[in-house]
Amino acid sequence: MARGFDNVTVAEIAEAEGVAPDTPRVLLAAALITAGSRAIYVAAARRLMVGERTVDLVDGQRRW
Repeated sequence: MARGFDNVTVAEIAEAEGVAPDTPRVLLAAALITAGSRAIYVAAARRLMVGERTVDLVDGQRRW
């Protein structure tokens, strides 16, 4: 699943920029997007694992 997300992100950025998918700036941008997405996911999972209510979690993320 994560590999698929990485590949789709690279392909979308490359297409939007009109460059090859192996261009360093495309790979860097995709890596940063993937890292940010994973960080948000892990933060939410941790909060749920310690018992925070889903509604509180969602309300907190909407404020971002």
